Amino acid sequence: FFTQTTAYQILSGLVGSEMCIRDSIPSVRMMTKIPLLRKDFIIDEYQIIQSRFYEADAILLIGRVLSQSKLNKLFKLATEYNLDVLYEAHNEEDLEKGISAGVKIFGINNRDLSTFKVSNKNILDLHNKIPVDSILVSESGITKSEDIADLKKEGINNFLIGESIMKASDRVEFIQELIKS
Repeated sequence: FFTQTTAYQILSGLVGSEMCIRDSIPSVRMMTKIPLLRKDFIIDEYQIIQSRFYEADAILLIGRVLSQSKLNKLFKLATEYNLDVLYEAHNEEDLEKGISAGVKIFGINNRDLSTFKVSNKNILDLHNKIPVDSILVSESGITKSEDIADLKKEGINNFLIGESIMKASDRVEFIQELIKS
């Protein structure tokens, strides 16, 4: 794992260079040793093999789009390929599927996929329902450092932040403010 300073230095370098990471995992891997997440709609076994080939360290599996049997199959294959799985849940049903599959890293998405409205209420409602030996990540809903401070008060310490960084007028300054939280 890495320190916040190291993460900041690498991330600010990537953000500062306006690098498009989505299709550039191999080139990003040459720049850093920090874990890389393939944040994509993984729905097929081939995508998992491709993720390992591109040297990703983790993949995203979204509970809302996968049946229990498909989730089980993809999770097992990812594990066989030594990929961590960030499992995204939106509600209790999604959480139950992830728990049943043996997931250990849960991301609670604070964006309602029906309305696209964002509210941190979702993670506050669900965070106590994941197994105690699991890792919890808050996804979406971080627009300012106070959001992180509020969630930390509830014991939530991991965050996946994308949109707010991309919308910030000064991305490096915004990241610095988030890290201070």
